[in-house]
Amino acid sequence: MPINWRRNIAVMRHLGGMTRRDIRRWVENAIIILLGIFAAIYIGDFVTFKCHFPPGRTLLSTINVKVFYMIPIKGGKVQIEEADPETQVCSHSLFSQGGYPPCWRTKNVKWVDLR
Repeated sequence: MPINWRRNIAVMRHLGGMTRRDIRRWVENAIIILLGIFAAIYIGDFVTFKCHFPPGRTLLSTINVKVFYMIPIKGGKVQIEEADPETQVCSHSLFSQGGYPPCWRTKNVKWVDLR
């Protein structure tokens, strides 16, 4: 007895089940929507950074960063030396803008591994 696929799909839809095609369409739509939201947020962040919005907003800041050197010594051990602090420029934005990392993501400590 041949299987009537159209009837099975109609029965599944009637019972509230989703077919593979329905699931695939739903996943594709969700991915498109998420990419659109991400693009809109990034474009909004870029425009507010380039257009200095809101007026009087500070676009860039400098942060003092402590620098530590990890120096290998005999026996597989590591000696840690503190160096002079450095200043690092960061942007007041959600994403990296103008070639600078965002201030919320910039760390106050920098480890330099010399191994």
